[in-house]
Amino acid sequence: MIKFRRLRPAAVACALVLLATGCGGEDDEAATGTSTTTAADSPARGGTAGPETDTPVVKLLEAGAEPQKKLRLALVRGATLRASLTLKFGFELEAQGKPLPPNAIPPIRVDLGATVNDIQEDGDAEVGFSYERIDVVDDGTVDKAVIEQVRKSGLDKLANVTGTTTISPRGVAVDSEIDVPEDLPPALKQVVDQLSQQTGSLTVPFPEEAVGNGAKWQATTNVDVGGIDAKLVLTYGLRQLQGDQYTLDVSYEQTADRQKTNFPGVPEGTEVELQDLLVKGTGEIVGNVAAVFPTRSSLSAAGTVNMEVTSEEEKGKLLQRLTLDVKFETLPSAP
Repeated sequence: MIKFRRLRPAAVACALVLLATGCGGEDDEAATGTSTTTAADSPARGGTAGPETDTPVVKLLEAGAEPQKKLRLALVRGATLRASLTLKFGFELEAQGKPLPPNAIPPIRVDLGATVNDIQEDGDAEVGFSYERIDVVDDGTVDKAVIEQVRKSGLDKLANVTGTTTISPRGVAVDSEIDVPEDLPPALKQVVDQLSQQTGSLTVPFPEEAVGNGAKWQATTNVDVGGIDAKLVLTYGLRQLQGDQYTLDVSYEQTADRQKTNFPGVPEGTEVELQDLLVKGTGEIVGNVAAVFPTRSSLSAAGTVNMEVTSEEEKGKLLQRLTLDVKFETLPSAP
């Protein structure tokens, strides 16, 4: 008999990775010691492949009204920023059409700092970032015993994680690196993957052309997340452009076709085949081209993942319903 309950941790990890809103290059860490690598190296991480993302293809759909201007980041060496990133996940599982017992996940808040370390000759900015604080959020929706269990998992060790990302003047994260503590538990390395994707994707990829109010453009990226080949499409609408400040509406769609997968944590002798994946969402982004990241942004998404699970004795269907709410906002500078 297929042990669907044993698959739940793997399914949760899959949900976290699949719902990443990344459009830039991703980051990895080697399996030994404290080290840094780039997405191009694509090494194994503790026996599991890390998420990889291609550079997005940006296509202008509508130029918008006059006056128009080319959106480009105007970053200054030494500029700093502090911000908070809050991620709230939800999921439900059905095995053979029957719901499995719920397993609530508390929201996670990350306070991070970023510094523009260097501006290269081609205009690319090297930005260093660090997770200053990370903790679960008690919003009253999750039992306090679960919250304490998550806190005792070693989540606080992620506050030692630092990294760098290279951002082009058009806001595209073209390269990333991350340093991971040597004693980080394997389960938390998946959380690092998720956080690094979110950090690398906070910037908005701007089109090459000049745009005005009402402009629309699309960023399409082929992503390899958790062993799944998927396509991510983000559509941006320029609601307002006033000086260096912009307000965007964004829609999110991630899809994947039928394929074999290699989820970490799946019991030995069990195979999982993705049947289909569809996640959609909408959000808002408010920013200034003089800042590394937007002033604030939010995204709400939901979708389903259909999988076929095969063990040595049996084959069955597993349906996962996913929800994700992401909120980002800048914080006052540290005293």
